[in-house]
Amino acid sequence: MSRLRYLKPSVQMEPLVARWYAWPHLISPAPCALNIVRRHVPIMESYVLEPAVHADAVSDPNLLGGPFLDYDGARTDEVHELLETTRIRCARQIELASAIEALNALLDRHGGGGSLEPLYARVSGALKGLVELVYDGHHRASVRYLEALMYRAECYDESLQSLAFSPTDHDARKFVLSTPRLDDSRTLFAQAPFRSKLIDKLFSMRTAAADVDEVLSLFGDTGSADAIIGKLFTDHAPRRAARHSGKSVRVRYFGHACVLIETESLSVLVDPVVSYDYPSALLRYTYLDLPEFIDYVLITHNHQDHVMLETLLQLRHRVGTILVPNTSPGTLQDPSLSLMLRTIGFADVRSVDMLEELTLQGGSILPLPFLGEHSDLRIDSKTAYLVTLNGKKILLGADSRNIEPMIYQRLAPLVGAVDALFIGMECDGAPLSWLYGPLMALPLERAKDEERTLSGSDAAMVSRMIHFLRPGRLYVYAMGQEPWLNHVMSIRYSPHSPPIVESGKLIEQCRANGIPAERLYGSAEFFLS
Repeated sequence: MSRLRYLKPSVQMEPLVARWYAWPHLISPAPCALNIVRRHVPIMESYVLEPAVHADAVSDPNLLGGPFLDYDGARTDEVHELLETTRIRCARQIELASAIEALNALLDRHGGGGSLEPLYARVSGALKGLVELVYDGHHRASVRYLEALMYRAECYDESLQSLAFSPTDHDARKFVLSTPRLDDSRTLFAQAPFRSKLIDKLFSMRTAAADVDEVLSLFGDTGSADAIIGKLFTDHAPRRAARHSGKSVRVRYFGHACVLIETESLSVLVDPVVSYDYPSALLRYTYLDLPEFIDYVLITHNHQDHVMLETLLQLRHRVGTILVPNTSPGTLQDPSLSLMLRTIGFADVRSVDMLEELTLQGGSILPLPFLGEHSDLRIDSKTAYLVTLNGKKILLGADSRNIEPMIYQRLAPLVGAVDALFIGMECDGAPLSWLYGPLMALPLERAKDEERTLSGSDAAMVSRMIHFLRPGRLYVYAMGQEPWLNHVMSIRYSPHSPPIVESGKLIEQCRANGIPAERLYGSAEFFLS
């Protein structure tokens, strides 16, 4: 007998790799290997040895986001078991990380300007046939990783991928860069590759009832099927999102850097990060407020709060084209977004170059330069977007840091005055090592590490941007304040925090000059007509 059900709107899904929350650097094979060896294993080893130190650290607001595992000491045995399991299941990744370290050392010793061809014979087995040894224009030796081939090799292991499902009624979660997911009574774990079509079938059940028996195989042998159905599914039909109608452009803010832009016939979703649906004092849009079909998803850059795989996998079945900034695959710190997304099951992914305009029905999308915010690393996979629909121009600058105002002076004749400017002002970012440390061939001395931050623009930088772009209104966004972002951002602001002070200063300046401006939080809606 058919059992037609809906997926409960409060069901939370976390994609996992070796029981750690999946973000882009855990998908691309080489960054994944280095994060396992240089981040996951040391954190678990440290916790097993001194759980009390970790417990004290996670209770200290000054140490938020640090390398401290967020479980009390009673779970030491479980973490030790996961550590031993990791050493066995991730043996190929550990071997790959060792080969990368050995190759870096080899190039340091022998990459002095002479031919690199004799070194191929000394590349370790895990990397053989997966790299090209090259010099840059300064005759410094480096490695070009054959990333597409690595996804086809043994170092990409889908068996490490799984999904964790739990009904939830709150936003609190443990910080993902320092804490793996252990078993608990509320969570169901499903062993499945992220490309599985069953994932699409399951999440289509948020809005369309289907036979639960078609997706129960996703959960394998987890006990009673009725228990799973009771936790995850419901007979009650969800509320329906009202389709936008009329000649205006509707803009909805879903939190952080997630913005939905709609006309009567087209929808564009930027940097999807979406809350689950449950009663909350903070008004928010959820998955139930998205259109049934999203024509374009735009990704601005490859950070875990802008490429949230948790959200993207849940939307995959209802997305047309994903636009990502182009890169040259082959570097550890800048893995290819298009390769990653195609590998995990997204069918229509298009890489776009700077100023490569895409014509839409009733408008266009124009990628624009995005400077800074990446600790001075060479990162190509970042772009701002100018979205023009029904004659209205919306510039989504994400975390762009205006370190060279002349760029916007040069862009002004191409862009013209914009109707709305969205810009991030998280101007007190973490040091380089916080995100990129496991990928660096050599550690950086502390003072330089703290100098090279993941920071966006301050008030003076955005003011110079406004001078050339002449926005009709300004929105400060992408501040990481929403509580449903804490597991990937671990940010807590006070009224005296630099991003709050600087954005407040900018908003006052804009209003004094007749430009409507506000700092977005939670949700917002406005119309351009």
